[in-house]
Amino acid sequence: MSRSTQPSAQRRCPGLAVILGVAGVLSLPQDARAQVTSQVRVEVREATTEHPVADAEVSVADAGRTAWTGGDGKVLMRGVPTGRSVFRVRRIGFAPTEVSVEVVNGVTSELLLHLEPLALEVEGVDVSVEGLPAGARTVSADEVGPEARTIEDLVERVPGVTVVRRGGPGTPSVPRIRGSSGNQVLVLVDGVAINSPLTGEADLSEVDFPSVARVVVVPGAQASRYGPRALAGAILIETRRGGSSRIEGSLATGTLGVWGLDGSATMAHPRGGWAFVAGGAWNRATGAFEYPVPDLRGGGRTTRQNAQVRNLSAFGQVVRDHVGGTRLRLKLHARDTRRGSPGTIVQPSLTGRQHQRRLGILAQVEAGDATRGWEATASLDDHRALFEDPTPPFGPTYRSDTRVRQIEARAEARRNFGDVALSAGGDGRYTGIDATTLAPDAPGGVGGAGTWIRTGWRVGDPDARYGLDLSGTVRADVHDLLDGIVLSPSVTLVLNHESTALEVTTGSSVSPPDVSDLFFQEGVLAEANPELAPERVRGEVSAEVRRSFVGDGWEGAFSLSGFVADVDGMILWFPDHRFVWRPENIDVRRRGLEATGRLRSGAFASLRGSLSLTDVTYDVAVLTGQVVYRPRLGADVGGDVNFAGVDWSASWRWVGARRTSPGTDLNELPGYGRADLGAAVPFTLTSLHGSLELGVDNILDQAAALLVDYPLPGRTFTVRVRAGAPVP
Repeated sequence: MSRSTQPSAQRRCPGLAVILGVAGVLSLPQDARAQVTSQVRVEVREATTEHPVADAEVSVADAGRTAWTGGDGKVLMRGVPTGRSVFRVRRIGFAPTEVSVEVVNGVTSELLLHLEPLALEVEGVDVSVEGLPAGARTVSADEVGPEARTIEDLVERVPGVTVVRRGGPGTPSVPRIRGSSGNQVLVLVDGVAINSPLTGEADLSEVDFPSVARVVVVPGAQASRYGPRALAGAILIETRRGGSSRIEGSLATGTLGVWGLDGSATMAHPRGGWAFVAGGAWNRATGAFEYPVPDLRGGGRTTRQNAQVRNLSAFGQVVRDHVGGTRLRLKLHARDTRRGSPGTIVQPSLTGRQHQRRLGILAQVEAGDATRGWEATASLDDHRALFEDPTPPFGPTYRSDTRVRQIEARAEARRNFGDVALSAGGDGRYTGIDATTLAPDAPGGVGGAGTWIRTGWRVGDPDARYGLDLSGTVRADVHDLLDGIVLSPSVTLVLNHESTALEVTTGSSVSPPDVSDLFFQEGVLAEANPELAPERVRGEVSAEVRRSFVGDGWEGAFSLSGFVADVDGMILWFPDHRFVWRPENIDVRRRGLEATGRLRSGAFASLRGSLSLTDVTYDVAVLTGQVVYRPRLGADVGGDVNFAGVDWSASWRWVGARRTSPGTDLNELPGYGRADLGAAVPFTLTSLHGSLELGVDNILDQAAALLVDYPLPGRTFTVRVRAGAPVP
């Protein structure tokens, strides 16, 4: 491959000088401008027992910030205006409360709030806002540092999660959990699956990061109750609902030709309850960057071209969000994505194009209190995707046109009987498919339905020094691509002793074959396999121990977990003796260890780290070693500090060596590490609150590619201005 003579696209950043000019104004001494913002550490406790309240929603009315407390009842609120701000806290089963607090510039303030239980004493009742399993891991978008700028950044903070990116900004990004395939991870946005009905994979690049409130990752068999796609786990993404009347938005630019603009407006009823929200986002990137060609592909350097992307999205929603009453949400959303299709580095294309359009409507209803309640979600989605290449590097002209219409509904009811909690629900979906890539005998649609029942029992002493939680879930599924009724049971036991918890889970799950694997239009050296069986996890076992620590002015936590989750019949592609590629069911052994830790000073800083070791090996005599493109080792280290009125954050992520061919170490890709840095300067100009953010991705300019034929860009820069103001 020849060396490109074009200048690196990473060096070009149109509009950067304009935003840096704004930075100069905002970096003036404090006496030359208005007050800046600071951060507040909020702790929420139950008024009658002083127990920490987890999953409490904490919001700052004037700043438009919302976050949720963790298991210790604490959360760090960033970007809070200095001066007097109103903090509002609510949690199902408790009376909402609010308090006005004076926030001091440059100081991390501490705030302790108490919630009064409603109706009945909630101690001893196993209930949470979402009824999440005990091992679920939550990351709040408003709690992370400025180095996290995409939904992929949030998801990858969870140990065992890998996001397969196929290039620079806006390119497809598919999550994997604990060495799984992408089609074994169910991704729900506000309760609605975004997994492709053809490939089973979910593309995280289709989720606008500014709209995200928090991400919940449920690993393993505990996620089976969310649907048959959650064989390896589920990722639950919750978007912002609105809140008080305000307008907010952001403007960004950076290398790789990045420009981005987003905004939203919320109009809330003066007496509370109802809110109307509308917003949208536009972003684009030219995407071209230089990269070194791997030795196994010929070596040298060249430029990744035809990687441009442009996204345009809009939404409008009506929300009735009243604690103690019915909560309603009706949302309309639309998205238009246009991308270049650069192909692989050995078969690059300069003319490939993608065009995807999505329209949808979502309705949600929730009602109840601490002892009983119900919720329901219904959605309708229309998705069209066009892939074409008039002059491909090899073969004839290519054109693929797919249209998918999906209707989905989900409902759940819960009731508590003393120390026992019971919930039951069901869901169903039908997907109509019209795709030129499928064979003539492919079905025009697929459908499925499931029902589940979950029960939980909690006992503990009055002083909460020890406790025991036992919960079990059984889900039954029927699906056009499954034979008969398939059961997916799971059982979880949690032992608590003061600040230590031990959790043990066992369960099973299933994932049907993909429509594209069963019925794709066969081509040269590729054929379908109509005999594919479902993928199954039987008898998964995981265990985790968690411990929290509190010292003089600091706090920390540590967890260590292990799992065994073998997959019977994982669907993988292999060439046969004729060198014809086709999907096959291959038994795979999955085992792993995961460790996490965090240390936080109440005054100014925090550190975090995670390590995952995942063995994913073939369980057949003719194949040995790690499954291709599954890194055995992964690590993530990061931290943030508030210094001189600036929020600084940094992270470093390591991806271990990956095999490129089954059963051999030949052409193994070496591991790589990428370090990111972020800085945010908060500001307040009259009633306008915001921050100026600088981000540097891959600051050490490391050459990297998770997949050998899809390189990742080197060092890139992003500058973003965020601002919002309350509406009188």
